[in-house]
Amino acid sequence: MSLKRKSDFRRIFDASNSTANRLVVVRWVRDECGVPQVAIVVSKRNGGAVVRNRIRRRLREALRQQPGSLVSGTKAVLLPRGGVGLAPFNDIRSAVCDALTRSGLLVNLK
Repeated sequence: MSLKRKSDFRRIFDASNSTANRLVVVRWVRDECGVPQVAIVVSKRNGGAVVRNRIRRRLREALRQQPGSLVSGTKAVLLPRGGVGLAPFNDIRSAVCDALTRSGLLVNLK
């Protein structure tokens, strides 16, 4: 399930924890709802529309391929850093896994 309301984004960016590595930043808050929600936000400084959509698709696939599941009751925003557009997919996948694991949002690792 994804985040869509402006109030959710504002809450995450104002009062959230964050974890970063060289390719991605994860910002999150804990919530009462049981379903984890994730949004991918790619700014215009990452490139034109074609590049931003490619980054978004690659990050979504890296999230889908995670070896565990996200902690229930979590709202998170995944933000790509500058080099993610040219990085190999395996680097993106490991960076997303690393950021989620260090933040404590990934459980049930296989």
